[in-house]
Amino acid sequence: MAVIISTLAKFLGYIMNYCYNLLRNYSLAIVLFTLLSKVILLPISIWVHKNGIKLVRLMPEINILKANYYGDKDRIAEEQARLYKREKYSPLASMVPLLIQIMLLMGIVEVIYNPLSYILRLPNDMINSLIKVTLNCKFNCLTKSYRTLF
Repeated sequence: MAVIISTLAKFLGYIMNYCYNLLRNYSLAIVLFTLLSKVILLPISIWVHKNGIKLVRLMPEINILKANYYGDKDRIAEEQARLYKREKYSPLASMVPLLIQIMLLMGIVEVIYNPLSYILRLPNDMINSLIKVTLNCKFNCLTKSYRTLF
């Protein structure tokens, strides 16, 4: 799972890098990236909504089946499967877009949490050096302020 998210984050990082280079502002790059992802996910969202509309149209027939075969769960499931097949409705069809959206969201979170790796494309050893310098500076600043208090 981590390999998939990392690969997806690299791809999304290229897009985010483009947005950042275009706007030179991290906040605006995130907004532009969000708009681009919404545009990309629009066909999937439309597909989910169409599938939901089909289900709403089938509900009266499903309720009739449940009333006619009350108590016989096997028969209800069998008739409901026939109805779905006849109307070309797939109950699992709305799960696929949801999984795609979840995977994209996980990739986006990875990119936003690690901008130095995915957006600025800095090597890991440089990132680790920056972290050490930042922590040393923070520690030194804290000790200096502590000394001035006493």
